[in-house]
Amino acid sequence: MRAFLPLFLFALCTVLFSLPAEYRLLEKFREKKDVGTGFFLIDNYKDAVFIDEVRVELSKILAQRGDFYLAGKTLSKVDLSKVRDHYAEDLVTLWTDLGLDPKPLLLRFPHLVPHLIEKASLTRDELNRVFDSLIKNKMYSFVIYHPKAPCYYIGVSHYRMGNYKKALKTLLNCGDSRSRKYVMLTYIRMGKIKEAEKYVKRTGDPELSFLLGKGFLAKGDLKKARRFIQRSGFNFRRF
Repeated sequence: MRAFLPLFLFALCTVLFSLPAEYRLLEKFREKKDVGTGFFLIDNYKDAVFIDEVRVELSKILAQRGDFYLAGKTLSKVDLSKVRDHYAEDLVTLWTDLGLDPKPLLLRFPHLVPHLIEKASLTRDELNRVFDSLIKNKMYSFVIYHPKAPCYYIGVSHYRMGNYKKALKTLLNCGDSRSRKYVMLTYIRMGKIKEAEKYVKRTGDPELSFLLGKGFLAKGDLKKARRFIQRSGFNFRRF
């Protein structure tokens, strides 16, 4: 066993010293929290995969040392889409304390900073992205009572919470084509299968016909399954 120890140490040293220069500098920066090394990395290795995370770490060090101007300037250049989730807590704290534009932070971590919706100027697509994330993170009550929540998300939140009457009322009056699926599902949850059938026929939506047909197929109602699946344009024989 001892005979292999020198070989192991030699191999380890070889690996460590064969690291690219930027990774050796990264190790030095993180170990010593050296601001100069951090700025050297940012200036000379702009395309390194870790560079935006270096900016976050560097901003935190600068803020801790009281240089809030330079911390904010450094953090504002971070591409948040390239920062891993475990930086979220530091990012939210730093970004908020330094008073940076709330929009990028909101779009990256909507479920952590939903209160920023009021402060950010969002397009319709961006607003949908934010509320998609809130629904995914089961923040239904927040969505229901938020004044900027599109009606589709309010209806979906009611549905997910089991408030089927409120869900149906909201979704039917929404005017959003995305609501159709949840209208059908709400009817089914309420035991109003006939109403679900009538609604699907009325919309003429092939996706809904297919989903309803699959539901009937799962229950063993082959006649209705065939009818709705064929209406969707799919060949029933494939099932």
